[in-house]
Amino acid sequence: MRFLPVFSAFLISSLGCASTPKNTGPAAELAVEVDRVMPQAESIEAAAVEITLVITNPTDSPVTVKSVEYEIDTKEVAGVQKGSATSGQAVQAQQKSELKFRQVIPLPTEAEAYKAVFARETMPIGLSGVVKFSDGSELEFEREAEVAVPSLPRFIVNDAQAARYGSDGVDVAIFLRLVNDNVFGVLVQSADYTVYVNDKKVRSDTCAVGTRLVAGSAEEYEVSKTVGGKGSDFSAAEVKEIFSKGQLSYRVEGKIELARITIPFSFDGTIQLATGE
Repeated sequence: MRFLPVFSAFLISSLGCASTPKNTGPAAELAVEVDRVMPQAESIEAAAVEITLVITNPTDSPVTVKSVEYEIDTKEVAGVQKGSATSGQAVQAQQKSELKFRQVIPLPTEAEAYKAVFARETMPIGLSGVVKFSDGSELEFEREAEVAVPSLPRFIVNDAQAARYGSDGVDVAIFLRLVNDNVFGVLVQSADYTVYVNDKKVRSDTCAVGTRLVAGSAEEYEVSKTVGGKGSDFSAAEVKEIFSKGQLSYRVEGKIELARITIPFSFDGTIQLATGE
């Protein structure tokens, strides 16, 4: 898969050094360095990076960038991605100029390799390339970096409450969320969850079927259960034990189905009893 880089450039008064340039040819007075390697929002199927080069021209004559050629080695993520583009950008005498390009990195199609990228949370970037000038001279650049990859949607327990009512019962409420932390939407095929209170199953459901979670959003679900009283799955002795301890336990298990992978989850915790009416 090949993606065309996008260039933008502007003159600035001063910029910090980020790498050591390798100069060849008659333009040895010029210098190029990699100033920034930044992750960019793309999708759940691909990552992206924006690379900023700084070209320094300390001479008394302007120079013109003819083209840039580069390679990005992402190791096991997507191998080596290559790109090139013509420019025509002028770097004026006694000035510095930024040159930016963006590369999309496709994530692995094989399920285990795909999951491994998200488990690592970052992607290696082995950048190397050359800036070619219109007079035939060239300047090499390189940089090693790690950039963040997108986030998988996640299922969480946002809150869990329990309150005693009367002499023989407890009201339990567990608030669940399906969260998308990305700045782009994510399509969820479905999510299944099962809730246990003191190791007894109290609710099992399928939610978010064909749901697109918009950027930075969450779907919320509430599980309410009365423990004790007539028709309860909990015996009087079990309720009495909850009262004596002043707490009960919960567990939430399930999975999120995406187009490429299944994401299992499991959470457990303890709820302290609050005073109810």
